[in-house]
Amino acid sequence: MKTVQNLLVPFMVFISISITSAQSEDSTNTRVKDQYRWERFSVNLGVFLNTMNNDLQLGSSKGFGVTVNLENALGLTTSTFVMRGKTEYNFGKKRRSSLRLGFVSMTRNASKTLEGEITIGDYVYKKGITIKSSFGFTIIRAVYDYAFYQDNRARIGLTGGFFAMPVNFSIEYLDIQTAKFVAPLPVIGLRSSFQITPKVTLKQSAELFYIKILGYTGSISDINFVVDYKILDHFGVGLGLNSFKLNVEATQDSRLLGEINGTVKSGVSGVMLFARYFF
Repeated sequence: MKTVQNLLVPFMVFISISITSAQSEDSTNTRVKDQYRWERFSVNLGVFLNTMNNDLQLGSSKGFGVTVNLENALGLTTSTFVMRGKTEYNFGKKRRSSLRLGFVSMTRNASKTLEGEITIGDYVYKKGITIKSSFGFTIIRAVYDYAFYQDNRARIGLTGGFFAMPVNFSIEYLDIQTAKFVAPLPVIGLRSSFQITPKVTLKQSAELFYIKILGYTGSISDINFVVDYKILDHFGVGLGLNSFKLNVEATQDSRLLGEINGTVKSGVSGVMLFARYFF
């Protein structure tokens, strides 16, 4: 009997510890599960360190002119440091629907003594002259997405929306030559988010489109890879990579782009660093 008692006491202690441990683990799992929540609203504001490559071909009285690489020919910087912002609103009973608005603006100015003759539109710029140039554009995004798959930690959705890209180009030597237009492009794509931990979220998105209508041809691709980190309950930081490419061509009879008759090819890629407020 004494032997049984000696065995029973440690066994009961072990059972008690096991039950307490299991209850504690269940409680911990419940608390952790509750920490995985999809945000309703967020605002991101930060900087975008990027590299650019832009080709411009303006039409002339004899047809399309020569394609000019703005960085090489006119001395525009290949990299720049700009502000970038984005806001996102998730709605619906399970917050499967989302609206996103984004904005980034880039303008570069340069003065260069030409190392060779270049032709832009009807203008021929001789070797040895000094010209001033400016090239700037703004990327405005308005995108809706719906998560066709969503659980506590992962979400995958289809996106659809609209990109508008006002572009301004000017070159000055004795006279000023300018070209202004807005490239409107719808986009469709895919987006995913995965909460690795309650504080770390991995996000990816890709939007693509191609259109050809009324003397206007345009294609666009926008790819993002972002890691968000929550520092406080409503404040966090993020680091990401972005690749954006635009190709637009318009003929004289096109009414979609305004003043341009020619081709613009723009490529922007870089690193995003931002702070974010959310709830």
